[in-house]
Amino acid sequence: MIRLQGSCFTTCFLIRKKSEKKSTSDYVVFRSHPYYLCRRSIFSLKNMGDRKKAIDNFFRGKYSRKDYFSIQSEFEKEKADEDFLFELEQQWDTLKDEPAEGFHRQTVWNNVVNHLDFNQAGKVRKLSFLTVFQRVAAILFIPLAIGFLFYVYTSKSVRQTEAWAEITCPPGVRTEFHLPDGSTGVLNGDSRLKYAVNFSSNRTVELVGQAYFDVVKDKKHPFNVATDQLNVQVLGTTFSVLAYPGQAREEVVLKTGKVNVSTADQKPLAQLSPDQQFVLDTENRKYYTTNVNATALVSWIEGRLVFKNESFDAVAERLSQWYNVEIEIADANLKKYKYYGTFENESIEEVLHLLKLTAPIKYKEIDRVKLDNGTFSKRKIIFATDEKRVNDFN
Repeated sequence: MIRLQGSCFTTCFLIRKKSEKKSTSDYVVFRSHPYYLCRRSIFSLKNMGDRKKAIDNFFRGKYSRKDYFSIQSEFEKEKADEDFLFELEQQWDTLKDEPAEGFHRQTVWNNVVNHLDFNQAGKVRKLSFLTVFQRVAAILFIPLAIGFLFYVYTSKSVRQTEAWAEITCPPGVRTEFHLPDGSTGVLNGDSRLKYAVNFSSNRTVELVGQAYFDVVKDKKHPFNVATDQLNVQVLGTTFSVLAYPGQAREEVVLKTGKVNVSTADQKPLAQLSPDQQFVLDTENRKYYTTNVNATALVSWIEGRLVFKNESFDAVAERLSQWYNVEIEIADANLKKYKYYGTFENESIEEVLHLLKLTAPIKYKEIDRVKLDNGTFSKRKIIFATDEKRVNDFN
């Protein structure tokens, strides 16, 4: 039961807690000024009659300021005698049976509930703010996360669905091409060139094989050639790039202007001047720059094959691309020979005959055969050392 008595000084009410043993802690007195609640303990008075009267007056609101603080000090004692507990019990029973004037049980209860945890209010407010903040953050995070994922997904989709154009040159022939920015070039046999349709703002091409470029100058939009291992950047120049898949090297030959050569991940490697060649050994990850006759090395665009002090490996690779044949070197000793020669509009048979005149080599041709998928294999040529003629070239 809760009993509320008003006074001009304060408002008091007594709450009894359920307990088997009686003690002053079973009774909690709250005072409000207004509704400022704090827990109090009651204290003993020396004279039993004075104690009873003081307690009775206290709970009926008939006490002076001095009486109030006297009873307050009694409640602050941790241990009370049996007589005092008996007086509290009687006072409780009296309050139980005596209705209070203007007493509204629900109103008093609401006030008690609202103020019992006053001392913890700061903590509650902090937790409430944190909870609200977390909820607001979560609410804000959801659309932001969705927006971010949507952006990433759509950006990726745009990149994946961006329109690209591709120029393909079959083995054994050469193909001229014209790019949207006005740049031109030639693709060698068995090569592919890929570029974005919005090429004017993104002058990047992807090359597989060999190509010669004559690039229109545009300082605002550098021209980039991307291969499997290299990136070649220019503003306006003429140059050739060799990057056939499966070969042991990639090359850049500069005819005019300047080019910057870097790795595919943009690590700078070299800057070339006219008549310089950059060679990357893709197997050993080594590279070098050398001076060359660029006109001779890019003469393939005019239908000429020019060899100047080139190894047989390099000769075999270029013949394979030029004539669309498969070449196998059965004897490693052939790689030590260097070759010079210019071939223009000769058939593969004529070239093979001329090679035999310049080195102790012999070759065997393997006829084309029909494959399981209905196509025919490439013509195959196997080179070996002609032991009978080795001494003629020593």
